[in-house]
Amino acid sequence: MVEISPIHSLICMRTLVKQVEEMLKKQEEAVKPRAPLKYTFEKTGKSGKAAGHSCDWYKQFESGEYEGQGCFVPLARLGLAVQDFKVFDAMMSYYETSPAGGADRMDFGRLMAQAPGFPVIAAKEKDGKPRETMRFTRIAKESVPASRFAPPDGYQRKKTPGTE
Repeated sequence: MVEISPIHSLICMRTLVKQVEEMLKKQEEAVKPRAPLKYTFEKTGKSGKAAGHSCDWYKQFESGEYEGQGCFVPLARLGLAVQDFKVFDAMMSYYETSPAGGADRMDFGRLMAQAPGFPVIAAKEKDGKPRETMRFTRIAKESVPASRFAPPDGYQRKKTPGTE
């Protein structure tokens, strides 16, 4: 039989409480709203073509840090406006306050408000090496029919246990 003294129990409880408090503090820091990202662009003098559109290459900086390069088409040439991307602001506000999605963000609404156009090619870099490249093949502003958002046939709504 193992006996645990009251003092030992108290020390264990205090240690446990301290660990839980530290864990909660880290979670709170993870969901604190952060300052909006500031994007800046430097024209490289090169041009390209993607999605059937001519584009100009720019170096892209995110809050002063070099992120890579992009080839941009002015929004007006695509029949788009900054307002078309405002829906992303609400989505990012949700993710910034979510423990699951707040850590790594892409602030597309603000990016489009500050960018020299739409990035038909975006080449991200890390430590001077290519990390990922995205190239659009088609760009079109279209209305999405409401039927696309309808639940599929046979869908049944179920309550999550423990919710009301």
